[in-house]
Amino acid sequence: ENHPSVATDYNNLGSAYDSKGEYDRAIEFYNKALEIDKKVLGENHPSVATDYNNLGSAYDSKGEYDRAIEFYNKALEIRRKVLGEEHPYTASTYNNLGSAYYSKGEYDRAIEFYNKALEIDKKVLGEEHPNTATTYNNLGLAYYSKGEYDRAIEFYNKALEIVRKVLGEEHPYTAITYTGLGVAYAHKGEYDRAIEFLKKSLNTFENRLGECHPYTRTTLGHLIMAYMKKGDLESVLTSMAKLAELEQRCK
Repeated sequence: ENHPSVATDYNNLGSAYDSKGEYDRAIEFYNKALEIDKKVLGENHPSVATDYNNLGSAYDSKGEYDRAIEFYNKALEIRRKVLGEEHPYTASTYNNLGSAYYSKGEYDRAIEFYNKALEIDKKVLGEEHPNTATTYNNLGLAYYSKGEYDRAIEFYNKALEIVRKVLGEEHPYTAITYTGLGVAYAHKGEYDRAIEFLKKSLNTFENRLGECHPYTRTTLGHLIMAYMKKGDLESVLTSMAKLAELEQRCK
């Protein structure tokens, strides 16, 4: 029972429940894994940090952000001690903390943690790594939520440069970045730029993820808003008819 491989099994079960959205069951199994790992490996072990991180993530998904932050901080403490400040796992914990603070609406705290993650990502993984792009995207979203659209666009463009080069133009992650840019430009009142980017992302989502995927429908919704703000009524009606048809078909 008290063996690291049993803890791994518990973590895998937790992860399976996590994926199904059954967060309380996930937390139950993550706690069992944590109990074994602490007993067998000691408090300051990378596996214990992973357990704390998993717990943080499950509480994050439940919307219990303070509990999530508590566990992410425990993971961070171990990772900094055992793996060092300049390690991808340490960076990923900073990103997780940033996201939890972002969800709480504490955008400045979020930005602070995202910047710490970015510093490590750039140093350890390099400028052209998907993790670096993710952190740029996170910063873009945080600045967008603060209403600082120019800063948001600046970070989204940095992310875009990386993902286009590393993952390609047609990758869903590239499309996510185009969506961020599109929405930011729409808020700036630059509707033509917004529509151009949103059409690109919509096209990729339809082709790669399918018309019924939530990302496809959400992006179509953003596009409708941009058409509305621009006063392009014909496109609004066409797109709304398409969205209504999808809502019906994709139930």
